[in-house]
Amino acid sequence: MEEIRSWDQVLDLKIEVEKPFLVFPTEQTERRSFFLSNFDQNLVFTVETLHFFGKGMEDVAQIVASALSKLLVSYDFMAGRLDINSKEGRLQIDCNGGGALFAAAMSELTLDQLPDIAYPNPAFAQLILEEYGAEKLQDLPLLFLQVTRFKCGSFAIGLGMNHTLLDGFSAVDFMRNLASVAKGESLAVVPQPDRSRLKARNPLHIKHEHLEFTKFSNMPNPSLSEPKSWSKLSCKLFPISGEMLGRLKRKAGQQCTSFEVLTAHLWQAHAIAVENPLEKTCTVLFAVDIRSRMNPPLPREFAGNAVFPGYARATAKELKEASLGWCVQRVQEGIGRVTDEYVRSAIDWLEVYKGVPCSDRSIVISPWKRLGFEEIEYPWGKPLYSGPVINSWMDFVLLLPNPDKEGLNVFMALEDHQMEKFRCLIESY
Repeated sequence: MEEIRSWDQVLDLKIEVEKPFLVFPTEQTERRSFFLSNFDQNLVFTVETLHFFGKGMEDVAQIVASALSKLLVSYDFMAGRLDINSKEGRLQIDCNGGGALFAAAMSELTLDQLPDIAYPNPAFAQLILEEYGAEKLQDLPLLFLQVTRFKCGSFAIGLGMNHTLLDGFSAVDFMRNLASVAKGESLAVVPQPDRSRLKARNPLHIKHEHLEFTKFSNMPNPSLSEPKSWSKLSCKLFPISGEMLGRLKRKAGQQCTSFEVLTAHLWQAHAIAVENPLEKTCTVLFAVDIRSRMNPPLPREFAGNAVFPGYARATAKELKEASLGWCVQRVQEGIGRVTDEYVRSAIDWLEVYKGVPCSDRSIVISPWKRLGFEEIEYPWGKPLYSGPVINSWMDFVLLLPNPDKEGLNVFMALEDHQMEKFRCLIESY
């Protein structure tokens, strides 16, 4: 394995942010209530992503703001505001044309003075526009953009997006469309945001236990699930080469994908490193795109949340004693479990229990690498790097791009004593 990197302090990026302003759709859009699926209802939080570029046009902030304004005509729901449907008691979006929040900023540093941009760093949160100071939910913009220029002429686009709007795949389509409009071209992908096909059935028909979710009534004590301070965590990036993935597949001794074998390996190593009691169940959650799994399929251009939490679970004792091949089989079973019938049962389950993805002794594998943000061609070229802004939640594992096209980087946070044991375990292939 290559060098394992970590950071010790948060750097002041010396950024001055201009006064934020609202960007409205260039054309008047229809005022309407926009249905949010039961999957969307689980995702009322902001996802933050960063896209770094080399030298661009002087007026890049104006170009992005103008393109965004045009784009919000096709993505009118993203210019709306969250609201409560009082009759049904559920969240919806009021498509009121309220706009997205935008700001231009300037850093006194050059891009070379920043920490390695390919390595997640909490300092990069300074490149994301702070949320609008709304007094109530109905006033809060769902989309925030900040364009920050560095002293050398390079710049970054920081995007804050409420997760109710889009999943990772449709967020890539959104950025691809932003790039196309910025180039003066038509939309690269015509979004199809209607979620009505993901409504609960009437009557409801729950056929499965749905262990990928936790009922609100069974949620752990909030004091036990709050994010820990960065100072109490060890955060590291593990470069995984294509050659290492090949060796893991051979060790598994069966046909499997790189994602399946790496997910199994991380799940097993994590369960052992955190020293869960042997009788306790350990769960790994991973994203499964359901667009092609529904019957009939959702359109490829579906603009919403169509990623389902597949899972595998086993006791800590089983994981400690199991072969890698056995763990791979559990992951494959978790992926295969996600069928049209299973997803529709889950939608009905969520209608009743209002649960959230399983949070007890679990890790979440987020395969950022396969989304494709870094392949988008803007007027100023492809990003030098695109990635998520990290937070201090433990047990959330990011699979990030690596210069080795066949490999990837694994980023995660653990307590110091756990991280050293985890490092030794993932090297044991």
